[in-house]
Amino acid sequence: MAFKKHLIILRCQLKIFHFFLIFLMLCDNVHSNPDAKRLYDDLLSNYNRLIRPVSNNTDTVLVKLGLRLSQLIDLLFSLHIIIKHLGIS
Repeated sequence: MAFKKHLIILRCQLKIFHFFLIFLMLCDNVHSNPDAKRLYDDLLSNYNRLIRPVSNNTDTVLVKLGLRLSQLIDLLFSLHIIIKHLGIS
């Protein structure tokens, strides 16, 4: 019975996580440190979006993303704090 409760809580947290990610992707007006902006601009000044790391342009590019369990727990905890402050049940 406790396992089902934890599973339901995890599913709710994942839904909230997905909502939060979509929210972040839709936010265009983000204010950041001017030094970070300058660094970002300097790093991407010669970036060419047409260059792809494959020999044939029709090939797909495989991108792997890793996430440790501790990072996921930290993220879910942060989301829990945000939700608590926003008053969302």
